[in-house]
Formats: sequence, structure tokens, C-alpha cells
Amino acid sequence: MSRPPRHQTNFQGQDFQGQTLVGADFSFADIRGANFNQAMLIGANFSHAKTGLPTFWVMNFVLLTSLLSILAGLISGYAGALVGDLVTIQKVGRAIFGAIFLILFIPYVFVVIRKGLGSTLTICVEIAAGFLVALLAFLPGSAQDLLTGANFSLLALGGILAGVGNIAIAIALNELIGLPKSKPWLISLAIVGIIVGILFGVRESDISYLIAGLVGLSNILLGLYVGFQALVGDSRYQLILKSAIMLVMQRGTRFCNANLTDANFTQANLCNADFCQAILTRTNWLEAQNLNKSRVEDTYLVNERILKLLIHREGAGESFENLNLQGLNLQVANLQDASFIGANLSETTLEGANLTGAKLKQTQLYQSNLTGACLTGAYIQDWGISTNTQFEGIICDYIYMQLPTKDDPDPCRKPDNKQETFKPGDFANFIAPIIKTLDLYQQQNVDPRRMATTYKTIDLFHHEGIDPSAAAIALKQLAEQYPEAGLEVVALEGRGDEKIRLQARVTGETDRSQLSAEYFDKYQEATALPYGDLQSLLAAITEKDQRIQSLENMVMTAMQSDKFYVETYYDLGKQTEETQPVKKILVLTANPQNSNQRRLEAEVREIQTGLERAKKRDQFEIIAKWAVRTNDLRRALLDYEPQIVHFSGYGTTTKGLALESETGHIQIVHTAALTSLFEVFKDKVECVLLSACYSVEQAEAISQFIPYVIGMNHEIGASAALEFTVGFYDALGAGRSIDDAFKLGCIAIELEGLPEKLTPVLKKKE
Repeated sequence: MSRPPRHQTNFQGQDFQGQTLVGADFSFADIRGANFNQAMLIGANFSHAKTGLPTFWVMNFVLLTSLLSILAGLISGYAGALVGDLVTIQKVGRAIFGAIFLILFIPYVFVVIRKGLGSTLTICVEIAAGFLVALLAFLPGSAQDLLTGANFSLLALGGILAGVGNIAIAIALNELIGLPKSKPWLISLAIVGIIVGILFGVRESDISYLIAGLVGLSNILLGLYVGFQALVGDSRYQLILKSAIMLVMQRGTRFCNANLTDANFTQANLCNADFCQAILTRTNWLEAQNLNKSRVEDTYLVNERILKLLIHREGAGESFENLNLQGLNLQVANLQDASFIGANLSETTLEGANLTGAKLKQTQLYQSNLTGACLTGAYIQDWGISTNTQFEGIICDYIYMQLPTKDDPDPCRKPDNKQETFKPGDFANFIAPIIKTLDLYQQQNVDPRRMATTYKTIDLFHHEGIDPSAAAIALKQLAEQYPEAGLEVVALEGRGDEKIRLQARVTGETDRSQLSAEYFDKYQEATALPYGDLQSLLAAITEKDQRIQSLENMVMTAMQSDKFYVETYYDLGKQTEETQPVKKILVLTANPQNSNQRRLEAEVREIQTGLERAKKRDQFEIIAKWAVRTNDLRRALLDYEPQIVHFSGYGTTTKGLALESETGHIQIVHTAALTSLFEVFKDKVECVLLSACYSVEQAEAISQFIPYVIGMNHEIGASAALEFTVGFYDALGAGRSIDDAFKLGCIAIELEGLPEKLTPVLKKKE
């Protein structure tokens, strides 16, 4: 691996093209004119370095800008002389064109200012052609003079436009090479050029000199305006700035196609550097200078808002909604109260950043680094994080799970008790189960945002140990006092005797802050009781509800584990006649590599979406298993004991259903084996939906033991299968029977104009 000598600071003009320079130190170095194209510069240090043109090439560009200025004046003056001669000549055809040119000169200036150079050329040519055709029609006897006048006018027009372009490029080049104070010199050269052009061009009369001078000088002034506007980024004159940059970049510092991941350009002077198509993941641009004078096409640096944020790290209160901010370096940036709704911050380093009150709704933070960041008061509704999103050392007093509304300006706060804040390490404990769940989703190729649950939770932290008996009593008393909350423990996490976290599911309208405060009041009351009284109270409660002892045992198990995480569905509330048990829908998908591929993810997403909006949504729970193999099928039925089994995948005409083998290819599960399997679970499973082609034979066999089985009597298209699924689960979520749900699924196919409404078949147990 090549590395520059650490003592060397002058690398002017050196060639590092294609070299591996990982972690190389170019800090404070002079790298003007150096070639780093295609180089591997991961983690390289360019802080305080100086890019740009070597001195030799600066002098060459000074000469070039001088020549361009003289040329701009020369052709502008000569074009003005042509116009003057046309006006003063004693031939009608030519004089008409000269007069027209003068009349249109002011509109020409206006069009250049408003539309840019490209549009101006098109408009001028169209006008000239139109006038020529009209004049030839009305003055056929002066055709020769008209054609001559037209030719002279077009030459003058070309000279005028070329003069504007040359002086504008000269001004832009002069700024790019770092000689802004030489502009008066360039203007003086342009005036000299005008005088020479007039002297060589005027042939008719003294008045031609005056006309030529006015036209030439006006044109140069217009060119100066174009050049200055190009430098400030006016999109109408991008061609001028791009032309100047392309000229300079041929001899500036070049990073084209280089890998600058994690490279450091802190306080570097980046004039005349070419970053076109470079990899700039997490590159540090803090207080970098003159990036506006570098080539940054095909990189995120073309966005001025992003460029400003990267350089100054100040974005407090600003909106970055729906922006692609992937792979940026925002270390220690001040982003307080900034809005990143829908933004992509994946692979971005936010280490030590101030995200206090930031809106991170639907923000993608996959593989991002938030080490040491402040998230106090941030809104993390539906944010996207992954198992390798880094949260070490997070500073967070509290966080919100939803955006505020007018009616609820303090929504879904964690900790739930608004009088409390996270203690050190609490946020890490709060986020750990989420990360574990994400890991499970990742193994199953599931997008966690699409599998998000609809219920809300409260999190109860015990920082200095926990009394299992008191916790069980407090939870039971809380459930009895607030039956409308539907209190249900769903997670426990323990770290020895140090800290226990209980997470409980509650209904959406519950005041979680009040519940949290009441729980700890009841817990303190219970722990204050003498041991004998506490055990008597626990025994009395256990007589009424044996499940309370199970909860106590679960807490004790968590205490005894170094790092224990468990999920359960322990309902602490009283089950009334109106309360319906939750039905589990087990969705099994298989898309073998050598089968006709279907968009199975869409089916699962539509099932989830339909049930989330349904009025009976709390009565259903969806469990998805992806890339199902034969063992996965059997284990899923054992583990989850579902009431509805939905298979989405591929079927054969006679043999059975196609699951996946260990290599991802088709493995047929024959009809007899499926039938035997569902016979074992006939007391649990109520309905089986086989969303696979030619599955009616399997449906017929399974219906010997399962009350409702739906199969397909021949091949079904992906669109029809999706529409049936949507209609079927919409109806179930609305509380309709399986018979009605089946009918509405078929109707959904028909409403979309698809010819497969008779493909689904419902088989019932006799």
C-alpha cells in the first residue's frame, strides 16, 4: 500500500492515480494539480490541505482570460461595425436589416437577462428568418441586397453572442483561479478590443463609429453581467460556469471516481478540485472553503442546502423533509428541532449530534451512527433503524413515539410518567428489544415498518432491583382499577438484580403517564407492607387469578438472568362477555427460485394494512414467516397455535404445495402429508387459505378436519390473488363471517375487472 512520506507537504502535480492510500495523511499539504483519480482514499486526512492549480497553470489561465477578454471586445466591436454599416449604407435591403437589428438589440439584452444565452440564440435566429422571408415576399426586386443584409446581420448576431460568452467565461475563469481583483484589467482589455474591432470594421461613415461603439460596449457590459450571475449560481447561465470549471479542472486537483469514504477535508481550501463521481460516504467537510469553485457533479454536494449543512453543521429548526441525506457526515451537528420526516439518513454519522426535539418520523437510519447523540424530545414515529444502527452513549431524558397534534401536544412519551426521565442506560434498555425484534425480522426478510403493530405500550423501569410479589400485585391492582386500559404484559427484560423493564400493552386512549405513576404508587405501597402481609395479599389475589403467580415467576426468572428477554401475552384485565380472544393469523410464504415468482410481500402488506384500518383490528394478530421450509411449517403451527393459516406461494396441478428447500429451490409437500399435519391441529385451526395455483385438491383433503379451507381450482394471477386477499381480510376485520369474507374476496376480483372470480373455491368440513 502506497503512502506519502509524513514529513512531505508539497505534492504539487504528483500522480497518485489508482493508488491505494487508505488512511494516508495529507493534512496541511499543498496538493495543487495532484491527480487522485480512481485512488483508494478511505479514511485519508486532507484537513487544511490546499487544492487548485499549480503556479505555472495559474499563469497560463491568466494569459487565457486576457486573450478571451480582448477577443470578446474585438468581435463585439466588429459586430457593432457591421450593424453600423448596414444602417448607414445607401441600399434599402441592407438598411432595413440594420434598422431591425438596432430595434431588436434592447429586447435581445432583455432576453439574455431573463432567459439565458441558449434561448436567446434560438429566438434571434427565428426572428431574423421570419423577417427575411417577409421582406423577400414584399420586396422581391431587392432580393440580392436582402440576402446580403441577412448574412451581415447573422454575422453580427454571432459576433454579439460570442462576445458575451467570451467575456463571461473570462470573468468566471478569473474568479475560479483566485484572481478576483484583476477584473478591471479584463474590462480594460475588452475595451481595447472594441476599439480595434471598430477601427477594422467600419467602412461607411462617421455615424457608424458611434453605432458600433454603443453596440460593442453594451455587449461587453451584458457579458460582464452574465459572468457575475454564473458565478453566483444562476441556473440560466450554468453553461458558462460549467465551461469555465471544465477548463480549470483539466489541471486542478483531481479526485474523479476516487473512494473518499470517511476522508477528512476539515478546513481544507478546495478551490479547483474535481470530485465528479467520487464516493463521498461520510466524508468530513467541516469548515471546508471554496467548494463552490470545484466540480461536484453526480455527488450530493450539488445540493446547496446539503453543502451548507455539511460545512457549517448548523441546521437547527430547518426542514430536511424527504431529502436524500444518505452517507453524510453530520458529526456534532446542531439539528435541534429540525424536521427529517421521510428523509433518508442511512449510513450517516450523527455522532455527538444535537437532535433534541428533532422530527424523525419515517426517517431511515439504517446503519447510521448515533453514538453520543442527544435524542431528548425527539419524535421517532415509524423511524427505520436496523440491528447495526449504533446507539452507544445516547443522551436522552425522554422521547416521543408519535408526532404532536393539536389535541395531544405531548404524545406517546417515554418514560410514560411525564414527571420522570430516562436514567443513564434506560434508553439503551428501551431500544434493545426493538433491535432484537428487528434482528428477527431481518432473518425473515421482513420490512419491520410494514409489520408494525397497532397497539401502544407503557414501559416500567425498576432501576434498583424489584420485588416480584409487589410487582405482580401492583400490576393486578392497576388492571382492576383501569379495566378499560386492557392492560397486558407483552415483554420483560432483566439484567440481574440491577434493572428490570416491564412492557405492557394498553388501549390507544389510555393515559399512559397516569398509569405509570399509579403503578409505582401501588408498587411502593406493596413493598412497604410487612413480608407476611405481602404474602397474604398475594395469596388472596392468586386464589382469584392463578395467572398472577405465573407473572411473579416470570419476573423472578428475569432477575436471575444476565440478559433475559421474553415475550408473552398475559392478559391482566378481566375478560368480559364482550371481550373476544385474539385470533392469530399465521402467514406462510414460499417463493422458490425455480418457480414462477410472485410478489408475496405485497400480499402480506395488504393483509396488515387491511386489518390495521379495520374496526375489529384488536381481535387479530398477524405472524409472518418467510421462505418457509417443511420444518418451518410444522414448527410455526406448534409455536403459534394459529386460528387462521394463510399460505401464499406456488402450487402444482396434482402433487401438492411448493415450499423451499435448504437451497431455496422447490420442495413439494404432498397432499397426504399436509392433510395429516392439519389433522393434528384440527382443534386449533379454524380456517386455511391456500393462495397458490391448483390448490383445490389440497383444500378438499384438508377440509376433512378443518372447518373452512380455501383453495384455487386452477392457475391464479398475482393481481387476482392480491385482490382476493384484500377483500377477504377486509371482511374479517369488519367482523364478518368466513363465508361472507370468501364471497367479498371473490367480488373484489370481479370489481377490478379480472376474469378469475371463480378461481377461489371454499371447502367446508362436513
